[in-house]
Amino acid sequence: GWVKAPSKAGKYKLSIKFFDEESRYSETTDIGYVTVTPTTNKLEGKEVVQAYKNVFGDRSASAKWLLADSYYYKANITDIRAVLNNTKIKDLPYVAEDYDCDDYAWALMGVLHADPFKPMWMPTGKQAVFVTWVWWQEGSRAYGHALNTATDGTNVWMIEPQNYTIFAVPDNWNLVLLIG
Repeated sequence: GWVKAPSKAGKYKLSIKFFDEESRYSETTDIGYVTVTPTTNKLEGKEVVQAYKNVFGDRSASAKWLLADSYYYKANITDIRAVLNNTKIKDLPYVAEDYDCDDYAWALMGVLHADPFKPMWMPTGKQAVFVTWVWWQEGSRAYGHALNTATDGTNVWMIEPQNYTIFAVPDNWNLVLLIG
């Protein structure tokens, strides 16, 4: 058989009741206790910040954190890939200083948050997805970039809105701004 655990956290006694319909005899046997710890799909804002600090380390020391909400739902990379497969943001033409990396990041952010009240259409609508600015150094040159990121509280995924590549944070990237 199976047992449906209660949704409320706590310690519960687990018993089995045996019943014989013919003789109407019944017996209850206690078999132990089970502790229920409900899982949550939510992240507090401070958990989001901590996930990024864990991944970026000292490379996030001077970052700005502009979180609009007190909590977020954990990002689900499968949901994100499904949205990417059904949008055409990457097909927009790149125009330096007119429609460049930050514009792609904001456009994809809009798509990922298009309709949070109809999760069957856009399951990422309430997930921890952000517009993110980073910088890195190559030789004597410094580079900056805007893209999207997402977290489930443990992992941080970089999402390139210009080609939909999803990748881990490069070791030489520094976090400038997380907004969303």
